[in-house]
Amino acid sequence: MSTVDPAAPVPIWRQIVDDLRRRADLGEISGQFPSVVGVADEYGVARGTANKALQRLAAEGGAVLVPGRGYFVPVPV
Repeated sequence: MSTVDPAAPVPIWRQIVDDLRRRADLGEISGQFPSVVGVADEYGVARGTANKALQRLAAEGGAVLVPGRGYFVPVPV
């Protein structure tokens, strides 16, 4: 299980975004990111927090949302 620090000054969703981006950059995650439920389970957070993290990751260009399929690691151009 990946961990987040609820006492940190950084919001939990931001900690998740940063960790998912780091893991994708290292090749630990390739292809598809975990689902909202998968992220929630992995980090021990609420589904709403996991959803916000994935949405922000996509908004920042760190993931691509394919409706009905999920979030994917972007392919470098």
